[in-house]
Amino acid sequence: MGADGLYFDILDPPVQDLSQLTWSPVEYDGIKVTAHWTRPDQRDNWIKDKRQFALRVWLNGPRARDYSNPGEIHKPNLPHTFVLEGKDASGRVMVKYGFELRQWFVHRGGGDRGLEDHTAWCKSFGYRLVLARDLTNAISEAPEVAKPYSPWVKYYQRRIGGGFFSEWGHLVDYADVGFGTGHHYEYCYWTSDYYFCGSKACHHPIVTCQHTGRSFVEGNKKYGYLGLCVTP
Repeated sequence: MGADGLYFDILDPPVQDLSQLTWSPVEYDGIKVTAHWTRPDQRDNWIKDKRQFALRVWLNGPRARDYSNPGEIHKPNLPHTFVLEGKDASGRVMVKYGFELRQWFVHRGGGDRGLEDHTAWCKSFGYRLVLARDLTNAISEAPEVAKPYSPWVKYYQRRIGGGFFSEWGHLVDYADVGFGTGHHYEYCYWTSDYYFCGSKACHHPIVTCQHTGRSFVEGNKKYGYLGLCVTP
């Protein structure tokens, strides 16, 4: 799962000195993956020792350049496996690192809006509003989430394949990626899931929060939460 501007680090393994290798960019259907040996960004507050080098891998791809009128946004054909190759000075491949992207996400910055507004925004460029299972493996009040489930009902478990928030953690912390803060300390997003309790009166939509991965029922569709779209 990926979005424009996100990044992760590969620590130097004992079997190979990654600092001595060069890494060519890899591109596929509008998504570009680049890697460089570098220190962390000073704004990466989850990394305590900023002096330690690592191989940083960046994702770049389709994004909303205008949150009011995004126009056409490319839909990558996913899933796809990206393979980075680390080469020595003679051009010989010494290390390969591969990972799969199953979905691509486009966010709406810090715009808190109602459910119907975000739904229409995603549809305007051919994406869909996220489901809770696209985001989290914390069961809480969502009808369906990613598996295997988190052992904590209201908190996601960090896990590849466990949903966008479970994979990447607190998205606001990533430098220059632009995920909005919203008006809520948990940074919550509308989903297209609904909670049913046997009557029309309690047919309410679900909101999922990136800080914890928990989901809850929201009775007011016009209340302002953040927007996040996905394909496929």
